[in-house]
Amino acid sequence: MPDADTVFIRVHQNILDEGGGAISKGAFRYRDNGIGGPRRISCDWSKYSTQTECRFRATVPAENGVVSLVVGQVRALKTSLLHEPLPHNRSHAGIGPEEDPAKETEIRLGLSRIAVLVVHPKDPLA
Repeated sequence: MPDADTVFIRVHQNILDEGGGAISKGAFRYRDNGIGGPRRISCDWSKYSTQTECRFRATVPAENGVVSLVVGQVRALKTSLLHEPLPHNRSHAGIGPEEDPAKETEIRLGLSRIAVLVVHPKDPLA
């Protein structure tokens, strides 16, 4: 993925502050992708996904917003970001993994600082 591209991550409304501006590090969780391999933070590469498509991958889209991250800024946090398409999601990418839980926390905090809210959970469903 080129450093100038972006990735999208769904964010549940309960993770945003009441004003909807601040993104908690809790929005970024390391998880198993369901097909094995290391735990990563799942995201969607903008080359193959729109913000709306990302939002609609949520179980309840109306309760989710979407944040955007610039690929180069993610990599500047000294973590990996790789395109990892899944059978049901060509745009899937993964941030990480990290060997050390303290490093995971550091990366999650860094992501919260560079994330930009591009779709608010209260925005109408398109």
